[in-house]
Amino acid sequence: MKLGIAGFGKMGQDIFNLLFDKLREDRFVILEPYNTEKHAANLQKQLDRKHRRGLLTEQQLADRKQAVTFTADPGDFVGCDLVLEAIPEALAAKQTFETAFPDIPVYLVYENPYFKVSAGNCVTSEEAIVLLGKIRSQFPEAYLMREDLTVADLIR
Repeated sequence: MKLGIAGFGKMGQDIFNLLFDKLREDRFVILEPYNTEKHAANLQKQLDRKHRRGLLTEQQLADRKQAVTFTADPGDFVGCDLVLEAIPEALAAKQTFETAFPDIPVYLVYENPYFKVSAGNCVTSEEAIVLLGKIRSQFPEAYLMREDLTVADLIR
């Protein structure tokens, strides 16, 4: 079986840890837009530690290392038998925002261990305050946050 996990924050890691040790013949695809290399390196260290302690044979170690793929591309879920979404609140908020304000760019931002919804490409504080006033009617917990913008962000 090939399993996908969308998000590798606390919930995604808990789901993975629960299933990875139990489903030894299965493959995992983990969607994580940020820190994919860091998470892969941490998993390698954990597996190496288990091998040194005699909990995994050489063959089991090789199999387990090949069983997990970290990716930033949702297209890698193609072929998965099951995909578990570990970031439901942030995705739902992003979709609600996109429906309510289709003309405002919106992003899913990962700040370990949480996903946050970030909206707008405001260049000045005044622009940001006006935007905040506009969206607070539907998102009363919205707040201003400083982000670095790229040229690509500004032409969206």
